[in-house]
Amino acid sequence: PAGQVQQRTPLPEGTRVDNIWVWIVSLGFLISCIPLFFFDMVGYVRAVTFAELSGDSSALGGIMGAYVGFFVISWLLSVAIWGLTVFAAFRDAKHLEGLGVVRPFHWAFAFIPYTIVYLIGRHVVLRKVVRTAGWPLWAHIGAYVVVIIGSIIWSIVIVQMIMVDMTGYLGEFS
Repeated sequence: PAGQVQQRTPLPEGTRVDNIWVWIVSLGFLISCIPLFFFDMVGYVRAVTFAELSGDSSALGGIMGAYVGFFVISWLLSVAIWGLTVFAAFRDAKHLEGLGVVRPFHWAFAFIPYTIVYLIGRHVVLRKVVRTAGWPLWAHIGAYVVVIIGSIIWSIVIVQMIMVDMTGYLGEFS
């Protein structure tokens, strides 16, 4: 009947609910962040600046093609990781159903590009049926922090390198 709250059946104490699939959901995005640290931003800025200041844009087409190729490959990697994450969430939900979890958090929430939504929902449901620390959720949050700090440090280094590189152009094209 409408308005009745359905209780979830508790799992036996000590049931291990975390598996390889939830860890793929939790940490898979780290693989898609790797290309960020291999993009040659200094070379890109150097090529564009040289073409602009010298008026010679003949080499710019090849350089831009390489960078577009880099971004396409990075995007394809991200889409592949996203697909793997959705599949892993599906397998994780099936695993939880196999353990006896009634109505586990639906795996389709992994289609949202922020996998933390699936991990939080999964954790909320599991806290109702078994004591769990939620390590996949905490590892995902920690990985976000690491990526953000790494990106900030990488950005500072790149800007410093570009600024040093730009000082070399001051006298060359005056």
